[in-house]
Amino acid sequence: MQEEETAAAEASSPASRQDEALLQDELDRLQDENDELKAEIEEMRMEMDEMRDTFFEEDTCQLEEVRRELERANKNCRILQYRLRKAERRRMRYAQTGEVDEDVLRSLEQDLKVRE
Repeated sequence: MQEEETAAAEASSPASRQDEALLQDELDRLQDENDELKAEIEEMRMEMDEMRDTFFEEDTCQLEEVRRELERANKNCRILQYRLRKAERRRMRYAQTGEVDEDVLRSLEQDLKVRE
């Protein structure tokens, strides 16, 4: 009985060896494809990280520019508030005395020259 099993195994041996070789080839091909896909995924991750970093840098630059613009606007606002208070004080002086102060007149003339 054992001899029959051995004979049957030997008879199917070339076919099974060929099947094993085909399966091994397919396994190797799939492993190679898997490795290639893993490498592609890693490359895509690196590209995504680089793009994210680029966007962060651009956002940072834009934020800094907006902050500079805000600082300039604040400075201009403070200057205009100062000029407004100064003009209000002059108006009050004129309302109280009825006379135009020479300094006020010179300042108004200077303001007109600057705006022309």
